[in-house]
Amino acid sequence: MKKDKTGYFTVTNYGYLYKAIALKNSLKRQGIDSFTIFMFDDSHEIPENPYEQDYIVINESHHVDYLNFAFKYDVVEYTTSLKPTLTLKLLKEYDKVIFLDPDTYVYSSFEKVNNLLDEYDIVLTPHYIKPLENVKYPDLNSLKYGSFNLGFFAVNSSTNAINFLKWWEKRCLDQCYFETHNGLSTDQKWVVLANVYFDGIKTLKDYGHNVSYWNSIQREITISEKEIRVNGDKLDFIHFSSLIERIDSPLLSSRSNVEYSNLNNPSVWKKIYSEYIDEVNQIKPQLNLFNYQYSYDRLGSRYLTYTLRRFYGENMGLFNTSNPFQCQELITFAKKHRLTSKTPIPQRLNENKVSSKKLNLLVNAYRLI
Repeated sequence: MKKDKTGYFTVTNYGYLYKAIALKNSLKRQGIDSFTIFMFDDSHEIPENPYEQDYIVINESHHVDYLNFAFKYDVVEYTTSLKPTLTLKLLKEYDKVIFLDPDTYVYSSFEKVNNLLDEYDIVLTPHYIKPLENVKYPDLNSLKYGSFNLGFFAVNSSTNAINFLKWWEKRCLDQCYFETHNGLSTDQKWVVLANVYFDGIKTLKDYGHNVSYWNSIQREITISEKEIRVNGDKLDFIHFSSLIERIDSPLLSSRSNVEYSNLNNPSVWKKIYSEYIDEVNQIKPQLNLFNYQYSYDRLGSRYLTYTLRRFYGENMGLFNTSNPFQCQELITFAKKHRLTSKTPIPQRLNENKVSSKKLNLLVNAYRLI
């Protein structure tokens, strides 16, 4: 029997849990307690921490082939690929589901979004509400990464929404790569097509939703005694994407050169960002992250390369295993062709590039074994 209310969720690895806990705290302040943190990491490798009752570790009950996809995708790709699958799970419990990235923070009760879900099946927020001006390549980022930011989406339990989620799930399981040179930007670019294939989609053009560094230059935040507003709209949530977690930083994000001083009401922006930084920095030390390593970055004692992940993702059928991390045949093949690294692979912020020629050579090499 379904609960007659809205379910909220996020998905993260342990390294981002402190931000998910801050998000949970912000939802609680708005009277929202139907929030689930799904976490993907090996439960045996998660450090002892005071938040063990606040998250659910993903296993085969949530995603039958979760280890195969943890091998196929890097941490960002895997995070984003899980969203439609987990949403479908939660819709068995709730009539409406709202997803939020772990690095978002909520300032009001989502009344507007919940009301929209009575009229529409799917609610999305664009990166930008109006075209960028005075930039060298306007709208290029939207073409590259997608017009919608999927750090937020909301759905109801209608047949149309379920069909959308199943369509999106298939694409995310198959092609959730961060390869913009191939037209792929994890889960986001697929949803550009949703407006063509599905009805009942609401593009929420509200300045108070999904405020972030990429649209900050177009948004003016004001604070009164009662509420925070953005260009006159009530602030619902801010997306603190790629945040530099230092109050003394002049930049909003490590992925942008936008400074607080470039914005309307810079002191207000600085105040809000500083308060968030203070909160996450109070939570973070409790998680014992000093020796933490993401569980699914390693094959034995070495680290997975993007080439190995991409090769395996496109050729899972060659190995026929439910746990590639313990597949001796794959380990031997990776070692022979130098597809692992002694040191961790840096996270690439713009895209992952893998040579298609090299992938084809690896497939042919495997078939010769």
